[in-house]
Amino acid sequence: MRVKTFSAQSVSKAMEAVRDELGDEAVIISTRESTSGESTVLAAVETPPDPVGIDEPDTVDPADLKGALRQALAYHGCPPRLSERLVEMAQSQDSFEPTIALAAAMDEFYGFSNLVDSESNNPIMLVGPPGCGKTITVAKLCARSRLIGKSAQAISTDTQRAGGFEQLAAFTRILEVDLARIEEPSDLAAALEDARASGACFIDTAGANPYNQPDMDRLFQFVEVGEVEPVLVLPAGIDAAESADMARSFADLGTKRMIVTKVDMVRRAGSILAAADAAGLAFAEVSVGPQVAEGLTTLNPMSLARLITPSSREYDNDTAKAEAAL
Repeated sequence: MRVKTFSAQSVSKAMEAVRDELGDEAVIISTRESTSGESTVLAAVETPPDPVGIDEPDTVDPADLKGALRQALAYHGCPPRLSERLVEMAQSQDSFEPTIALAAAMDEFYGFSNLVDSESNNPIMLVGPPGCGKTITVAKLCARSRLIGKSAQAISTDTQRAGGFEQLAAFTRILEVDLARIEEPSDLAAALEDARASGACFIDTAGANPYNQPDMDRLFQFVEVGEVEPVLVLPAGIDAAESADMARSFADLGTKRMIVTKVDMVRRAGSILAAADAAGLAFAEVSVGPQVAEGLTTLNPMSLARLITPSSREYDNDTAKAEAAL
């Protein structure tokens, strides 16, 4: 699946750009208007299939709700037991359209809670395995805070990885966001006091091997210093069972929410469904591109269902009403 962000002076113009570049098959995932009046549309289109043993979702008979959802979830690599629970829950909804039924089921089954618009003032600490995209996600969260008129501050504890702090510093300078460098857990408490007075605070951490206890113990030392919320950052596209195991390991740190990265680089989303289910995590933001200002959007039941189901290509009035209700 190819995911791309389009920006214009109005939603209609952004939609025109979507159709011109991605065609009529494009799926509109979300729309957003910034304080400057610019409109942003996130859209996706299926990429050509590769030869696998599972039929492509567009071969599904949409009249067969169970069959459509089973096939779509299998294509995305969703574990069979989880798939059956989602299918049964979707079938109990008052809709025969796969996208709407699955969205309603996901609204019941999963939690959805974005970070930037949250009323909580606790600093957000991003945790996750190496290479999952925590540093760029901190920059994106700072940028989104600034776009909605909120002040932000960043803290980095990722001081051992070559270029880790410097990468974040390059972004925060452009965003005019203060960045503090913390070497030890004992130094974090004072930095957090200053950060709380400055508005939203986002903390970058070094990548931790979820199966290496010294790594996790070191990360926990930072988590337990103050009233911070650890949020898991996990890339899409890895093995579903591996994602579930990783999510469980990081849940031991107290994580309740998850940011999904690299969605624009994969075609199957079953692993993120498995991770959220295994660790009881709510979906927060999803990273859909490398752009700092526009590469992060909030997941909701409808946008998640659209990534899974074949009928999400058709965005009709009933779908629009269902999305509004959700």
